Amino acid sequence: MSLQVWLPLNGNLENKGCSDLVFSNNNATYTKINASGKIGSCYENTSYTAGGLISDKTIDLGINQSMCCWINVTSFYSTASLMGIGGQHRYGSNIGMGLTLKYISATTGYLSVNTGTGSGRTFNTYTGTTVLDADTWYHVCYTYDGANIRLYVNGNLDKTYAYTGQSSPADYIGVFCWSLAGGHNLYGGYQFDGRINDFRVYDHTLSAAEVKEISRGLIVHYPLDNNGQGNANLFSY
Repeated sequence: MSLQVWLPLNGNLENKGCSDLVFSNNNATYTKINASGKIGSCYENTSYTAGGLISDKTIDLGINQSMCCWINVTSFYSTASLMGIGGQHRYGSNIGMGLTLKYISATTGYLSVNTGTGSGRTFNTYTGTTVLDADTWYHVCYTYDGANIRLYVNGNLDKTYAYTGQSSPADYIGVFCWSLAGGHNLYGGYQFDGRINDFRVYDHTLSAAEVKEISRGLIVHYPLDNNGQGNANLFSY
């Protein structure tokens, strides 16, 4: 159990997590580096229907998983009623889950989690209660333990939903999106219009204390190889 994906998104796409996933920019026309991040530089996507980052291979996170990052929304998308921040959901088979945003108005929305269990082409939305404003930085997170989805905003528990039956097969990880279209491709819709810093994916369920700690800034991370060797990655804010 570990931090599998850690993308500070501070000017490159280097994965500082424990997995060997390599990320690439799906569409550099819309997804670019922005100097005005929560933590130094960040990545910004400027389209509702294009752009995003994608892993080079699949990863099996298992049922117990967590995903979190800093976000700053440019505007909320009303047509699709949701925007994808990051996820491992497959559009065609409708299996997986990810961080999303629920539309209230062009300048406000809720944190949400969208899931699919493979039952037809339907998905479920689990929405928080904290109103998020555009042009404001928030730390957002979901955790799942096989029985409950928990949503956190700025390190505080926002909403808990009882939820079972989720299937989470190995698949690619997408950033600035919620769903995968097929193979190594992002679905061309529901993209996140805004900025992201410090994107993390865990293959275990973070505790409330861990979420709080991450929202306040992890000071040092030691990615070790099988021989216990590694270098410290300093990254604080």
